[in-house]
Formats: sequence, C-alpha cells, structure tokens
Amino acid sequence: MCMKETFFDANIQEVLKKLNTTEKGISSREASELLKKYGKNVLPQKKKDTILKVFLSQLNNPITFVLIIAVFLSFLIKENVDAMFIIIVIALDSILGTVQE
Repeated sequence: MCMKETFFDANIQEVLKKLNTTEKGISSREASELLKKYGKNVLPQKKKDTILKVFLSQLNNPITFVLIIAVFLSFLIKENVDAMFIIIVIALDSILGTVQE
C-alpha cells in the first residue's frame, strides 16, 4: 500500500533534500528555467459578464416568470395600479440581485 508523503513530521534537512532545494530557495537561473518551462504562476482570469447580462439573468427564475404573468393578467383585467406595483417589485428584485452579483 502506498502512503502519501508527509513533510510536516520530517526534519528540515530531509525535506530540503527531498525537494532538491536549500533554505534560501532555488537559484535565479533555476527560477528562470522553471518560468520558461511552466509559465507564470497565475490563475486564468474569468471573463466578466456585462451588467446587462447579469441584470437579465436575474429575470430568469420561476418566481419572476409568475410575476410577469401576473403583470399581464393585471393589465388584462384593467388593474393597472397592481400591475405597476408588480413591475416595481420585479425591477427592485432584479436591481438588488445585480448589485449583489
């Protein structure tokens, strides 16, 4: 059975020998070679979504769909004030969701 190597309980000299380094770290030449071989040690940047895309994604949920249907039904039965309040609620919810993202 293969045991995972642990360095926390080994003495410093064993660890340095195992990792092929010194207490001062690797040399500048070695660092340059590793940089050429592996590249910079950075995480790739994720492309950010536009504010409009984030805002529209806030509208893409079942509760919002139900509220949009309620707006149409309210306008249909001439309850314009109710429809406007529902639109305000949808807008506030989407704006707050966008800000939180």
